Amino acid sequence: MKDEIYKNRRNRIEKFTFSKEVSQVFDDMIRRSVPGYLENIFMCTDLINEIYNGEGILYDLGCSTAALPISLSEKFNEKPFTYTGIDNSEAMVDKARNNTKNLPEHHNIQFVAGDIREFDFSNAAIFIASYTLQFIPPGEREELVKKIFDRLPPGGTFIMSEKVLEEHIQATEIFKTMHYLLKKDQGYSDIEISQKREAIEEILVPFTVENNLKMLKEAGFASASIFLKKYNFTSFIAIK
Repeated sequence: MKDEIYKNRRNRIEKFTFSKEVSQVFDDMIRRSVPGYLENIFMCTDLINEIYNGEGILYDLGCSTAALPISLSEKFNEKPFTYTGIDNSEAMVDKARNNTKNLPEHHNIQFVAGDIREFDFSNAAIFIASYTLQFIPPGEREELVKKIFDRLPPGGTFIMSEKVLEEHIQATEIFKTMHYLLKKDQGYSDIEISQKREAIEEILVPFTVENNLKMLKEAGFASASIFLKKYNFTSFIAIK
């Protein structure tokens, strides 16, 4: 379904939430709004396929409509894996369950509606958070990353993708412009772009690239690297 949530001018812009309305158009929304989104899914899938030894659980934090487990299922084919997707939106979880209902049973996929800050992770092998931490209040983000680190075994991996700022304001502004032009190229109008931006302000709070790397290293990760960057969206891999 095409994303036309902000197509008509509104007198009052409500704060953005991952509502049932959003869940219905989310796949279209994120593909047309996030530079390199599909490439990131494919790269995350390849990384997990390379790293995962079949033991432990793949935790997908903010799983949305299940793009990652669908991609993993195609890649892993006959190989088993255990996956738990967590999202605080019941509508997203319902959509994820529906989208994966026909996947092979030996791909052990389940979804939980809940707050990732409060979830009791066990037997973790890999954590994935794709454009999720940016919605966690900055004061709580570091605590969550430390919890992720603590729940991983030695050598465990955290794959994180985020909207970011740059250290230099000029670069940040150039990337913002390129992001805007990408949305225009994808068919969004000025009104749609403006109203979505207003709705998501103060809800999505990006860190700089450097602060994200610092957060990962201060949590205890032995290494933290960038594996994909498209303008103001960056993907990191951190190893315990």
